[in-house]
Amino acid sequence: LQERRDAYELVVRRSPHYFSAQRPRGPVNYATQSAQLSEIRELAPDQATWSFSSQQATLRQLNKAFESFFRRVKSGETPGYPRFKAAHRFDSVLWPKDGDGAKWVPETNRVYLQGVGHVRVTSPP
Repeated sequence: LQERRDAYELVVRRSPHYFSAQRPRGPVNYATQSAQLSEIRELAPDQATWSFSSQQATLRQLNKAFESFFRRVKSGETPGYPRFKAAHRFDSVLWPKDGDGAKWVPETNRVYLQGVGHVRVTSPP
């Protein structure tokens, strides 16, 4: 989870630069950030440990937060700029589908998560 919080924070803290005159040309959205993710994974081997799809899911969450922010700005509502999510607010990671960085092993009630290993799963009471 710390890796995802760090990535989320990096994008949120970097985003105000996109509103300045020095910002790169073109939109900064999920598509551009997902393309940058490939470059980041090449430069930082520790990032390549994690499922690419799972990292993309984190970027989709962030993109949704910014889309909601801009929708509220446009409609005149109190926007609430997306902020860094502290550990107690960022408590999960998404794996979009079974077999892509995550694999359910029903015989042992475990799930294999790329970069984490096998995790025992219990049903809620």
